[in-house]
Amino acid sequence: MRQLCLLLTLLLVASGCSTIRSTIGIDPGETFVLGGKQEGAFRAQLMNVGEVAVEIAQRTASGDTLVLATLAPGQSVDQPFPAGSAALLINRSGRAASIQGVISGDTNLGMRYTPAE
Repeated sequence: MRQLCLLLTLLLVASGCSTIRSTIGIDPGETFVLGGKQEGAFRAQLMNVGEVAVEIAQRTASGDTLVLATLAPGQSVDQPFPAGSAALLINRSGRAASIQGVISGDTNLGMRYTPAE
C-alpha cells in the first residue's frame, strides 16, 4: 500500500499539473531556486513562517532578476511566475529561514540551492 501511495504521488508530480505544498528551509546566505526553463507558468503562494526576512525575486527567461517582495516573518505573497522563469527565495540573514509554499500551475519544476545573489 505504501508503495502504491508513493507511486501515485510521483505520478502526480511528474504530470506537471498538480499542486505542491511544502515547507522550505533556507540556510543563511543561501537562495532556494524554484523553476527556470519550464514550459508553463506557475503560481507560488508563499508565507514566511520563520524568524528572519526572506527576499522573493524572479529570474526571467532572459536572465534578468527582478526583486518582487521582502517577506518579514508572518507576511505572505501570492505571486505568478511566467513560463521559463524561476522563483528565487533569498535568505541574506545569518540565521535559517523557513517558508511555507503552495505551488500550482506547471509544477514540473527544478529545485536547487545556490549561494545568495
